[in-house]
Amino acid sequence: MGIPPSAPNPRLQELHANLSPNNLLRSQREAKTFENWQYVHTAFVLYTYLNTPQYIDDAFRRHLRDVDATIDYGVITNPPRRYRGPLPIDERKKRHREKILREKISDALGHGGMQALRTTINLRAYTDDPIHYVQYLIAKTEANGKFFVPDHYTQLRSHFNNFCKRHRFTPPQEFVSLLGQYMDGFQRLANKARQSGEGKMHTGSRCMPWEMYRDTTRWFYSLPEGDGIFGAAWSKTTVNMCCRGDSTGQICTKHLVLSDSGDSFGIAACHAKDSQTGTDPVKLIPRDCFCNPLDFFADWASSVFHYLVLNPYVLRDVDGPLFPGDRKSQAQKYSRALKKILDLYVNEDDQPLCLTKYGVDPKHITLYSLRKGAHTRLNCGSTAAPHDTEHVNGSR
Repeated sequence: MGIPPSAPNPRLQELHANLSPNNLLRSQREAKTFENWQYVHTAFVLYTYLNTPQYIDDAFRRHLRDVDATIDYGVITNPPRRYRGPLPIDERKKRHREKILREKISDALGHGGMQALRTTINLRAYTDDPIHYVQYLIAKTEANGKFFVPDHYTQLRSHFNNFCKRHRFTPPQEFVSLLGQYMDGFQRLANKARQSGEGKMHTGSRCMPWEMYRDTTRWFYSLPEGDGIFGAAWSKTTVNMCCRGDSTGQICTKHLVLSDSGDSFGIAACHAKDSQTGTDPVKLIPRDCFCNPLDFFADWASSVFHYLVLNPYVLRDVDGPLFPGDRKSQAQKYSRALKKILDLYVNEDDQPLCLTKYGVDPKHITLYSLRKGAHTRLNCGSTAAPHDTEHVNGSR
């Protein structure tokens, strides 16, 4: 296979292109984080407009009322195609109205990471008593039909703090203190409701058991072309690094440094979700990825070697990523390969082995399951810290 000439690193080009005041503010978080903030903020302003409009800024309230009075419901009452869904026309008109109003609110707020373009809520009056925001959280909980998971209430409080920052407003200390007491009550009730049988005890991706990790590595090698080799290399790198998939995608070829002892490669990660500015010196310590000649399906070095043999151009650009391409697309490529093998391997009753052998539904096994499984493996058998002799690759 020929090695194409080295090309400029597109990731570095994108980062250098963000060197402007506005883009620096937008670089505080990932784009999906800002999108989430914007979604929550527009819902909050809409609820306030519909239920307690006295706290909406006077000029903005007049603007929303003008928009509200001129909403065209023709697409609902006279749709271009016959509506065959279950919603009655009044509910469809209500949702259409809320969609239009939220679009106008979003325009007023601007980009999720920037200062609001105009004042939407009179925060000085709104924060005279936390009961206003508490009533909003109660309404959200009742509309949901059950308590949210406890952490969700912490996130909603953070969203409100960020909303105040976007409006360059600092809530009074008394408001912050009393709101914290309300939030403790929300979380305690939510946790008791979960313990009493409401919702699921486990949320999000499930941990990938160690033996299942070995099986998936073996299954990856059964896939055609390079998908399986890529899947095995990505999977083993993520597990040996005990990191998130996003961090795996940021590893560069030059980050693979042979240790002084010669029995492992040390890979440092200066950017991680819990250390995004690189201020934590512990995160800069290289994480050793060891060989395991006794267990091929747990051996990191062999899978990375196979991956580099199939993709020799990676070695030409030592400053480039170990897994070239957009980080998001590479994570999606792995997720597709993982889903493929989980659906492919079934028992004689056509039930997924993931479910029958390990008791885990395939839809709950994702890229994040690798990190959970790696940390479980590292910390097994200890109530304080990982054993010094325990390695995540299965060797001792």
